[in-house]
Amino acid sequence: MSSLARLEPSLSTRPAPIPSLLRTTKSSSPAVNADRLDALKRSGIASGQPVVSPLDGAFRPANRAAKSSVVESKGILSALSPESLVASYVKSTLNPKTDAQMKDMVKEYFTTMQLMNADGEWAHPKLAAIGDKLLPANLTVDDFKALVDEMAENAGENPYIHEFLTRAQGEDFPELYAKLSKEGGKQIPGFVAYAMTLQNLTVAMREDHEVASACEDIWKAKSAAMGGAYKNIGFEGAVKYYSVEYPVSGMNAALEAGEIDPQFGRVILPVNILEAMAYDTATGNYDNVKTGWIAASHRPGNTPNAATGAGDTVLTEDGNGVSVNMPLPKDWADCYHAWNMAFVSQFEQFPYSIVKLLIPKVADYQDKPDEYIHTRALALYAHLNFIFFRSENDEVGASGAFDWSTPEMTKLFGEVNREKAEEYAAEVDRLNPSLPTRVKNAIVNFFMSIYLFFQTLPQQFGALAA
Repeated sequence: MSSLARLEPSLSTRPAPIPSLLRTTKSSSPAVNADRLDALKRSGIASGQPVVSPLDGAFRPANRAAKSSVVESKGILSALSPESLVASYVKSTLNPKTDAQMKDMVKEYFTTMQLMNADGEWAHPKLAAIGDKLLPANLTVDDFKALVDEMAENAGENPYIHEFLTRAQGEDFPELYAKLSKEGGKQIPGFVAYAMTLQNLTVAMREDHEVASACEDIWKAKSAAMGGAYKNIGFEGAVKYYSVEYPVSGMNAALEAGEIDPQFGRVILPVNILEAMAYDTATGNYDNVKTGWIAASHRPGNTPNAATGAGDTVLTEDGNGVSVNMPLPKDWADCYHAWNMAFVSQFEQFPYSIVKLLIPKVADYQDKPDEYIHTRALALYAHLNFIFFRSENDEVGASGAFDWSTPEMTKLFGEVNREKAEEYAAEVDRLNPSLPTRVKNAIVNFFMSIYLFFQTLPQQFGALAA
């Protein structure tokens, strides 16, 4: 039996609680922790819940001080990956839900995105033709749990994310922990339903570029009728919206024409990354800024490089996808994927933004990393339209409904990303050790260091003044 199956509650339909008995402090003695574990086991047996809460293992320093004496606790935690622990807790929040409730949430998301009306009618013939794939009639809670398992598995295959979650096990995030304890059971099923919505839609758009074009037509028409992005989501939101819509529209047009510019993505992709870097800089997440710079400076196109795999952008053989070839494509995708995840983790409602990265159609890129940018762009475009069209008083994802941002978590994520991104950059340089490349990288890194130094000055002076 898998670790996920072992963790899942089987005797209760309620979400697994986060037991206070396992909330140890760093100064707890082994004897005290052993007593807590015994009490926890008794309470777990009585309630039918897991002996160890998944979130205790993933986000709390569970029994660190008692490692030498509480062998059973250590065995339980060490046998499980942090991804599995988180997935087990997420799945437990689905236990109180019925198949109909989960399916209705997916329908609501499609309606919010303007792809379906309130009567369940699809907004375009292309969508109606695949309606059973977008919203299967036999969708069950088990399907949503299986999706969570896939998301966890893919997260574990990204070395940045796995390292972050592993280190997070030895850190305290009390604010996030408290929010999850209070709001997790209410909010998480909505995230999972949103994941199913984006997964099915992204799969459909990737399998048939005409579906992607149909969605683009719907969203452009609806957006124009509402006065455009600037009126509805402000200047910064509009900049991001159009900087994503532009390349997605370009890829759709290229797929329709059957040819694409070999240099596609060489400019617009770094521009998108730089937009996020500016925000990270403003919020002081300098480690993630450095990670973003490494991703932005390793671009596709230009002269093909057999040593690193970098080269032209081309269409896939099936005629429905775009292959964007970065230096060491799989390693670059690992870097970008984790960088963006850390970036969105500072938003109030970051689970909705992280979902677009965790869905299998985006995150299961290991075998075809060159297609990552295309599927990631499709999911992001759909997500931005969800943000654009949602009602201001809609609690699902509405501003102010919940805030799970945790600066300490974002900082740790950025630190891990920078360390591993520097390893990626060093490997690219090792495989491509030409003098011009070394000189260029040295110059770029020098000015980047100066830039980051000056960005930290206001904080340094502020600290001195205080």
